[in-house]
Amino acid sequence: MKLDKQDIVSIYNRIKNLAFLAFNAREFNKCLNYIEISAAIASKFSWTFKDDDYEELIKQLSKCIIKPVENYTSNINRYVFFDSFSYDNKGLSQQYIRALISQSVNFLYITESSAHNYYSVQIFTEITKYEKADIFEVPRDIPKLKKIEIIFEQIISYGASKIFMHLSPNAVCPLVAISALPNTIIKYQINLTDHAFWLGTKCLDYSFEFRPYGCTISQKKRGIDASRILLLPFYPIASEIEFNGFPKECKGKVIIFSGGAYPKILSEDQLFLNLVKQLLNRNKDAIFLYAGSGDSIQIEKFIRNNDLSKRFILLGNRSDINEVFKNCDIYMSTYPLGGGLMAQFAAMNGKPIISYSTIDKIHSWPEETISQWKKIKITYTNIDEFLSFSQLLISDKKYRTSIGEEFRECVISIESFNKTFIQTIMENSNQIPYENEEINVNFLFNNQINVENVNNELKIFILKSFKLWTIKISPKIFFWAIIYLFRTGFWAKVFRRLKIL
Repeated sequence: MKLDKQDIVSIYNRIKNLAFLAFNAREFNKCLNYIEISAAIASKFSWTFKDDDYEELIKQLSKCIIKPVENYTSNINRYVFFDSFSYDNKGLSQQYIRALISQSVNFLYITESSAHNYYSVQIFTEITKYEKADIFEVPRDIPKLKKIEIIFEQIISYGASKIFMHLSPNAVCPLVAISALPNTIIKYQINLTDHAFWLGTKCLDYSFEFRPYGCTISQKKRGIDASRILLLPFYPIASEIEFNGFPKECKGKVIIFSGGAYPKILSEDQLFLNLVKQLLNRNKDAIFLYAGSGDSIQIEKFIRNNDLSKRFILLGNRSDINEVFKNCDIYMSTYPLGGGLMAQFAAMNGKPIISYSTIDKIHSWPEETISQWKKIKITYTNIDEFLSFSQLLISDKKYRTSIGEEFRECVISIESFNKTFIQTIMENSNQIPYENEEINVNFLFNNQINVENVNNELKIFILKSFKLWTIKISPKIFFWAIIYLFRTGFWAKVFRRLKIL
């Protein structure tokens, strides 16, 4: 039972309607919950990039929940950094935090994570060592209304003049708090998910973008004025973690590596998987490794059906990702969705990148994230040219090394990032020129809905969020669940236990 665009939009609108009904009934916790759920859905499917109704609702919630501050005095040397994630080596937290530290500024780090979170250890350690920083962990197990009040109070009491927002797409509680801040506090969005919907387009003064595609989306689709868009490419964070090794099959082989969430390489035509197959068939000395997460059923099936179990190997998640890049030979960019961070790791480690795309100017090209300072061709739109270039890299180690060194020179340095960041926030003007790009929204949405109809993540998310009430939100998903459970024998077990059968 497949979903289509009409289904997705209908689900979103029904939940959105519940949010407004809850607001009108002054059931603010329910309202916030519905906004959070529907925004999470919108962020997974690119039919829209903003919702002006929600932006206004966030402002109204802010007025109802928070008492405005009078005579606020800010300290020009005090900043706040609000982080929804606090993930080590993931996102853009560390780059911006280190830029603040490089200028010896005072800042308050407000996080929705915890020092006890395994994925946040490095960030907390780094900030704790810096004498001019304070850390505040937002309590998790409290009502949303209380959470909003606490966030607001922390920012106000610190007396900040600027706030940097590193938010999840559906981070409604921080936005309600930030909406109530005095206008004298300058608000900077760090646009981590530039390809997707997120809340808060009316709750910012400036938006930091990491590539021209994000600049274009923010300007053309989110309605953010070009004068408030700030381009700042980023560099990858390299952690010193001991190398966990490769499978024994890699010995003596040219290692082609790729990585990212599994949906990035899933499509109806299995183009990425078939390109890997062709590369391996043409080059007997090559082996392909993939590090990622998510539902791997379709990929494992492809590997089995093509007898590639010893040459196409899934590594799972790798915390030693920088060491993985050091020890591979070539990085292959994912398709149909690319990953800028992985391409940057490859370039930083002097590894050549191979990339194929069927569509000119698609946002996922690695050129966007590593070719800001020095323009270089990476992506091919002709399969034969892609395979020829790849084959040359595989067969010629000297050529492979020289191309890798060219890529290394493209990545922005830490010093350049820090300098550009500080200059940008001092002048509040963009420092790096860019050209607007074409935006193929239909391509994005079609791929996302195809992936959903393979892994059923949205269906499961709706069922977990609404349980039996799913029948009102989406009868199609409700009856899909019943059919699915019959196929797995679930209902037969229930009936036997109840002695119905």
